[in-house]
Amino acid sequence: MRSNENHINREEESLFQKLEVPYNESKEQIWDKLSEKINAPAAPVKETKIIPMHWFKMAAAAAAVLLFGVSLFFGLYTHTIHCPRGEHLAYTLPDGSTIEMNAASKLSYHPFWWSIKRTVSLEGEAFFSVKKGSTFTVVSEKGTTQVLGTSFNISTRNNQYEVFCATGKVRVAANNTSEEIILSPNMFARINGKLEVVNAISAEHVLAWKENKFHFTARTLQEVFNEIERQYDITVQLDVDNATELTYTGHFKRSKTPEEVLNLICHPFGFTFVKQENDNYKVSQN
Repeated sequence: MRSNENHINREEESLFQKLEVPYNESKEQIWDKLSEKINAPAAPVKETKIIPMHWFKMAAAAAAVLLFGVSLFFGLYTHTIHCPRGEHLAYTLPDGSTIEMNAASKLSYHPFWWSIKRTVSLEGEAFFSVKKGSTFTVVSEKGTTQVLGTSFNISTRNNQYEVFCATGKVRVAANNTSEEIILSPNMFARINGKLEVVNAISAEHVLAWKENKFHFTARTLQEVFNEIERQYDITVQLDVDNATELTYTGHFKRSKTPEEVLNLICHPFGFTFVKQENDNYKVSQN
């Protein structure tokens, strides 16, 4: 009812505007202009659409569900970096901290929470250069390492957890016990059943992989050949006795071919090797 009254009022107002009479013109001129205005078509009246309130409620609910879903996705999303066999990889984290990953390694973290909690998960081996800031945590199956701003190397190979502190200080804790230790520069810790500090290990030895070098000291043949497989992306079949007990010491550059490296390792033990299909090698004892 109110809508119809408004419509009539608008028509009356339009008509009165058309009937405005100028006082400086003749009767004939005034009458002609009045006739034109009265006969002129009325301007169309725009209708206002009324949207029911329940549509606003439904739209608000849908937006809330969408926002929750997006927040949940980003909150749970994990970014994973893979370094394949036969390669090394450098990566920069959101805070500017850098990571150099060794072959056959994997690292993951939550980008959404990074500004609040700097935590990464590591499988394999990597060297970290951490920007100063909140606590930086590296979590692996056997141990956890925490720093504020420093550089260090972590290896989770061969069912062990090894940490070398290059600069600053590093706190290393075993996951299955309450043991922990603070490392200063050039200190090395290992978790292999228990947490212990290992002496007489140099940065040159631990970080040789970063310089594309191999540096083995009293490592079992199984560990040595596992590393060769990772660095060259090959497969080595060992047809020898006591591969997990025999130890090897030696160092050489990664620029050598797989055949040259296998010859350096096999020669001291009198072993021989043959190349098979698809980069597979078989090592045998005489």
